[in-house]
Amino acid sequence: MPYLRISKDCSTNVQGDCEMAYTYLNNTSGGADVSYTRFFLSDGTLISIGAINYGNRSAAAILVDVNGEKKPNKMGIDVFGFYYHIRRNGQAIGKILPNCRFDESNQCDVKKTIQEDCAIGTYGFSCSYAIMANGWKLPTKEDYVRMGGDATKYPW
Repeated sequence: MPYLRISKDCSTNVQGDCEMAYTYLNNTSGGADVSYTRFFLSDGTLISIGAINYGNRSAAAILVDVNGEKKPNKMGIDVFGFYYHIRRNGQAIGKILPNCRFDESNQCDVKKTIQEDCAIGTYGFSCSYAIMANGWKLPTKEDYVRMGGDATKYPW
């Protein structure tokens, strides 16, 4: 925190401008009442961080709304999900990574991630992975198809 330019620390406040309400690519609602720690950066970016533990994974979920309160507040469009992976399958990881569907060898399955989590009709939580895999740029429709996506479900 001391290294970030924070314009407003919401702590766990979920009211008013500290609310992080968004919709998924499938148009369902999410995020409004999750009591993660939230703060605004000086450029208006809203960041929300919370611990998760389930099964074989310990992590911190990180949501980044790149334009804060401004619309569209949609996962995969201006809201992106990341995890700080602490442990997975008993192995220490210690990296911030976009959400990804892992295969049995603990590697990211790019095609499955794109098809199941970054397409119209999905939650869109893994669109951050598609952007990272494309050099931190929104993929063109051709790039999206090359990564395994269906052109008719291109989210951007």
